[in-house]
Amino acid sequence: MWAVDLAIFALAVVRFLTGRLLPFSGHMLFLTYSALVTPSTGYRTLAALAIAETAWFKFVLWHDARSFWLGVLGGALGALVQARLRWDAGAQLAEGDEA
Repeated sequence: MWAVDLAIFALAVVRFLTGRLLPFSGHMLFLTYSALVTPSTGYRTLAALAIAETAWFKFVLWHDARSFWLGVLGGALGALVQARLRWDAGAQLAEGDEA
């Protein structure tokens, strides 16, 4: 499951290093993913504030809704993959208990 964390982090870093070469916002990719997979309410609150700040920059200053929403979509898809992997791991553990 750490592989999904690493992939999201790596994509966000690559986006930072390459600029507009990749079409998504690395900030939104990372913030959306981490807010969805982290159980801490405190972290989710801070992530929501950072998302609001990023939205202001993307929409108001840079008029770049596309990269914002692609980052949100990528982060949400990453969180779905992570949830599925956790579900499968839990199912395998439950099967092992029955044996």
